[in-house]
Amino acid sequence: MTRRPWPYQGVWRFLPWRWRGQRRPRHPTAGVVSGWIAPSGQVAEEPGTARHTALLVKFGEATRERFFARGAIRFVDAGDHVSLELDSDSRVAIEHTIAALSGRWAGREVEIEFRPSGLISGSATGVLQHLRRRLEERGG
Repeated sequence: MTRRPWPYQGVWRFLPWRWRGQRRPRHPTAGVVSGWIAPSGQVAEEPGTARHTALLVKFGEATRERFFARGAIRFVDAGDHVSLELDSDSRVAIEHTIAALSGRWAGREVEIEFRPSGLISGSATGVLQHLRRRLEERGG
């Protein structure tokens, strides 16, 4: 009688803890952070992309629309690229966006969606110039 090998004997080398010096494949959302900048300037963020609704509870808000109307900013930071969403009529949101692009996200590619319509994208410096002009036009 011959002994048969264990059915998974050759599989051990393909298990995740055995990559043999090679880089492990990254999950598509690895390193991505999403969150909110509140009208008060407070920031709440968590890893991943679909965490916005859960984070509203930290600010005591029930709906996104009401939070946007007060001047909140929703963001997704993917490392080299930042996506922001804010209410186009909110002076507070524009001021917080300018502050974030001047400090935290300086030198990155930026995409801003103004609610209910409008989209600008480009380098942080170009977007900053646009936002400063927009703020001056509103009487700032």
